[in-house]
Amino acid sequence: MTRIFNIIISGFTVMAIEYFLLLFFFQIDNVIRYKIPLFSLSNSFKHATEVSLMRLLLYFFLWVVGIYLSWNKFRINNVVLKFAIINCLLYITISILMTLFFPFAIEFFTRSFFYYLVLATMLSPFIASLMPFFRKLILSVNKNRK
Repeated sequence: MTRIFNIIISGFTVMAIEYFLLLFFFQIDNVIRYKIPLFSLSNSFKHATEVSLMRLLLYFFLWVVGIYLSWNKFRINNVVLKFAIINCLLYITISILMTLFFPFAIEFFTRSFFYYLVLATMLSPFIASLMPFFRKLILSVNKNRK
């Protein structure tokens, strides 16, 4: 039970970091593509919030199950790298699975936010690992893997 709890807390932690990464990516995208002034954050907040809420509502349960089931399948000693790879692969896998239930979701693969989120899911565990409590969480997930 502690392992599931640690997975859930670590999931919320990386999702919070992914939100800020998405905010940054959308802001850069708005400045470059649409020539929106750098100090205007309203569009970036809107898009980052929409994408993050979609991910939380549609993906989080499957993500927790996926982390729990796949943790032992990856033989990588560095737990942060292991978490980053599993996090990114689960996002891509769940996105592909969502197209089975929501056929219109295939369009998401052509949108920039999908690629921003792939990058954010890969980077967020490395940023989160700078926080000691996150490092302890994933170390305990690794230790309690049986």
